[in-house]
Amino acid sequence: MLILLILSYYWLVARRERWIGKFGSASLLLVVSAVLAALPLAIYFVRSPGSLFERTSDVSVLNAPRGFFTALFFNATRTAMMFHFVGDLNWRHNYSGRPELSNLVGVLLLVGIVAGINPVRRVLEALRRSWSAEVMSFDNPLVSEGFAFTFVFVWFVIAMLPAVLSHGGLPHSLRAILAAPMAYTLAACGAERLYRYLEPRYSTRHLIPAVGIFCVLLIGESCYLYFKVWGDNPATRDAFAADSVEIARQISALPIQTSKYVVVPQDGGSLVDGVSVAAQTVMFITDTFERERQWTRNVHYVVEGHEKDIPKDALVFQLKAHD
Repeated sequence: MLILLILSYYWLVARRERWIGKFGSASLLLVVSAVLAALPLAIYFVRSPGSLFERTSDVSVLNAPRGFFTALFFNATRTAMMFHFVGDLNWRHNYSGRPELSNLVGVLLLVGIVAGINPVRRVLEALRRSWSAEVMSFDNPLVSEGFAFTFVFVWFVIAMLPAVLSHGGLPHSLRAILAAPMAYTLAACGAERLYRYLEPRYSTRHLIPAVGIFCVLLIGESCYLYFKVWGDNPATRDAFAADSVEIARQISALPIQTSKYVVVPQDGGSLVDGVSVAAQTVMFITDTFERERQWTRNVHYVVEGHEKDIPKDALVFQLKAHD
């Protein structure tokens, strides 16, 4: 939809300024490049349709316990509020429950949104009156600013749809991650508008140091939160399966002659080649994803509840499920 918005604008400009042929060639090149880029992923989904449809069906808002419109309303509210109030609760994605934006950036985001309303409204009014090449040209400051804000707003809203149209685990920052560039773009616009407002009211001698202090506080807050508070939190280690990493290192340190059996929890998530994804960390570090590698390295995986199949002289490692 974003691409269609951009192409529609340039199609109107090209038709008015009579360079429709160049527009067609450039559009064809864009489509071909997009098809080639998406082709490997499309081939994978054709071969493994369950990877696409089963997961999509599982998290679709259509399968939400409450009614569709009620779920849609709550999803939209939670997703919008995650920037300023309650953020993603998953420790892998965020400091659990903390707003996705710091307080300083969150305020600037709101300023940027307010600042963009009038330019969008003015350009829509101008385009409603006339679709001339003069009005549609980027040389017109009214159009360039209004179209830029329109593009940012549309991107921002569309990028949050994967989260709004899903259920479970909301607010979910990864499903709305494509909104992040535009959230920071709007915050930057808010900072620029705020500086423009303060510039005639305060001398540069005071304003420049204030901006420097603001930037230092912003960087310092983020560094402390993510490298110290979040990074050292035991919940973060658990969310990233640190226990599985330790088990994998123990297995790698053992001689090949020793039989190693890894017990994988039944509720460890979806299956990959018949084994729960809970085993993926161990498989990756020990290089035992393929069955042949498992036999040559003497590392075996059994589902919880089938421990009777494990030889008595084998070393057993118990994995736990992670959310």
